[in-house]
Amino acid sequence: MKLGDFILKNICRPLGLESTTKQPELLPHFEEKRVDIGIRNDDGAFSTVPEIFPIPTPDDFGGASLYSTPREFTRFLSVLLGGGRGILGQESTDEIFRPQLAPLVREQLNAQVNTAQPMKWMFTTGNVVNFGLGVAITAEDVPGGRSAGSVAWGGHTNTHWWIDRKNGVCATSFFHHLPPCDPGVVSIRDEFEERLYEYLKEATG
Repeated sequence: MKLGDFILKNICRPLGLESTTKQPELLPHFEEKRVDIGIRNDDGAFSTVPEIFPIPTPDDFGGASLYSTPREFTRFLSVLLGGGRGILGQESTDEIFRPQLAPLVREQLNAQVNTAQPMKWMFTTGNVVNFGLGVAITAEDVPGGRSAGSVAWGGHTNTHWWIDRKNGVCATSFFHHLPPCDPGVVSIRDEFEERLYEYLKEATG
């Protein structure tokens, strides 16, 4: 079974995800709904660039080429926040959130991440990171932001999400342009996180 077929059978259909696929060319009205990838030019204006992966793709890549919508992808992430909800068992979900790196590897990773801010931004707004299964884990509480144990990931065209189980947060920000870690996006995303946790603090007293 190809990866895309497995995702369709075990994730998309049970969750009612109708626009999440490895084969977007098969979706009705795909061409009308698709959003071109942009690139920020030196003058700050945007122009479009070709798709990063060919459509149709020759294979189902594990780390890329999944097409979806912000609403559907956030619905999938909410499943992880909720402990699996029938798609994954609680034990499997917990394993995704469990730090997996050996101490030496973790030290080397953090030394690299903290000298490469764009890489760090894709993983965490904190200063110490670990890796779970397919996710980056924030290892310490971020002042005014996400809690230790939160997981996150970022995408090449400035998509980003994080899940903070301690505070019941599943948050996403979706842009669709290059270069990765665009400073304007970084500023918006950081302010989004700050304002979100300010609201939570006020709402909970």
